[in-house]
Amino acid sequence: MFHLDAETALAFAQVVVPSWRQERGCVILARQFDAANFQQWWESTGGDRRSIEAVLNHVHLWDVLPDTGEKDYLPLWNLGELMVSSWEQSLKRAFPDRAFSVTLDDEYGPTIRATSD
Repeated sequence: MFHLDAETALAFAQVVVPSWRQERGCVILARQFDAANFQQWWESTGGDRRSIEAVLNHVHLWDVLPDTGEKDYLPLWNLGELMVSSWEQSLKRAFPDRAFSVTLDDEYGPTIRATSD
């Protein structure tokens, strides 16, 4: 049995099944979007959409859930695999005419990242 309050459950669901927004051709996690930060990345990358998406569309699971050591690594990795599938589906629903890559790597613990192809 899970014992989460509604606010925590909703916040976690928004990480697992995120909303997306489009800005200057970039598809960005809606909860990550900040206009000033986006502008800085736009200028520093010369408008390289894939680079901007790679920076703004990643989630380190250790930043979302507490790192309690090695015993939780495999469950977090498995959660990351489920999130990859969920992100792929949410991107496909939101932008059916675009292709995306959603990856899971070990950048800083399990890390999910989405970029346009």
